[in-house]
Amino acid sequence: MVRYLNIFFFTCVIFLPAGCNKTSEQGAFWERVKLKDLIAVDPDRSRRKSRLETLDFNVYVFEMPADAVSIMDDVWPRLYTRPLKFKVKNAFDANFFNAGFGEIGLWDNVAEILRSVKYLTYQETGMEWEFFVQEAEKQFVSRIDQEYLDEMKGIAEGAQAAGVDITWQEVLAWNGYEELLGYWWPNEMAGKYAKTDQDHCSAFIATGSATKDGRIVMAHNSWDQFAHGQFFNVILDLEPAQGHRMFMQSVPGCIDSMTDFFVTDAGIMGTETTIGGFSQYDPDEAPEFFRVRKAMQYADTLDDFVQLMEKKNNGGYANSWLLANANTGEIMRFELGLKYQNVERTKDGYF
Repeated sequence: MVRYLNIFFFTCVIFLPAGCNKTSEQGAFWERVKLKDLIAVDPDRSRRKSRLETLDFNVYVFEMPADAVSIMDDVWPRLYTRPLKFKVKNAFDANFFNAGFGEIGLWDNVAEILRSVKYLTYQETGMEWEFFVQEAEKQFVSRIDQEYLDEMKGIAEGAQAAGVDITWQEVLAWNGYEELLGYWWPNEMAGKYAKTDQDHCSAFIATGSATKDGRIVMAHNSWDQFAHGQFFNVILDLEPAQGHRMFMQSVPGCIDSMTDFFVTDAGIMGTETTIGGFSQYDPDEAPEFFRVRKAMQYADTLDDFVQLMEKKNNGGYANSWLLANANTGEIMRFELGLKYQNVERTKDGYF
């Protein structure tokens, strides 16, 4: 009879041999584990009824012949996490993110993104990546709040600890990639009114009688180069010390969504589609990736979101923002260019 070894990772590593007869009679042991069995008893539970309770953990289960357990030497490195050693001691002080561990696969994506942008930047502009890295530092640093600079420095420190050769200035340039190559550089080459094709995505948002149950429905797809789009596969959950928790689709190395699909614990949700023909850009104002991240984090209402996006607007990444307040059922279309803005809102309809 072949014996199997069930390997169950939950905080620590436990090796449990399970004979095949026992498994067939009672089922695999992990199928008998209930979440409530893993939650500590709270003697004062009655005082916390209104508090959201969650249990966060990762479980990895494998079944293999006991004599082949050495295969874990190959499997384990794919699951391995290790502490990030920050040289910048205050790297995440601004927002107190739980950033103690990093997944090797994610850092590998950062390295691949860096390799791709270095190649594509030269192919598309004739200029080296370092040129745009220097321009990013020149344009953005003095116009971004310190907490977000600290966050990008923390991302760079984490990548470096995982063996990726990247600087925080390159993380900054990656966050501003769309604005630098899609808006600033074309204007530098062609003058103030550069003709650029910035159509990217498709999206819609609906509420009231436009949806089956009257609640908000939001959808979005991204149209971009495969070289970049293949990395739009990160679900980012950020809970800062100040402001609102944010849950978004994102890209490795970014402090905002970039793909722009998000919801916050204030009930603000949003997506966008890029406006074609909006090419004006002002390098003396604040970049879009910073403004939208700040709006997600600190907006309590749709009006707050609009105000934060309009403040020091540089015109970069001009979008038609489709926004909603899940608490009120209201949706909004907010079109934002450098000089022209428009807001439409409804509680019954779609954009």
